[in-house]
Amino acid sequence: HDLQELYNETLEILEKYDLKTQSELTNTLKAYIDCQQNITKTAKQLFIHRNTMFYRLDQIRELIHIDFDSKDDIYKLQTAFYIKDILNKI
Repeated sequence: HDLQELYNETLEILEKYDLKTQSELTNTLKAYIDCQQNITKTAKQLFIHRNTMFYRLDQIRELIHIDFDSKDDIYKLQTAFYIKDILNKI
């Protein structure tokens, strides 16, 4: 996988969706990963209800076809966020 391609297949899709719909899926995903996939902790951090958190995760899953139970998929998402940080610094 090319690094740019990994970013394009994940975060770029979410960022475009967020821009179009004024949603917070990218930030939600980042917080979820930073909170070690703990829904309650993430919801508290984002000041949203747990049900909202479940809804957003379902949207993310549907948009980028990610399996949150897969360590490989979580690793890909973490890597995509690192790529995003690098691209923003260039």
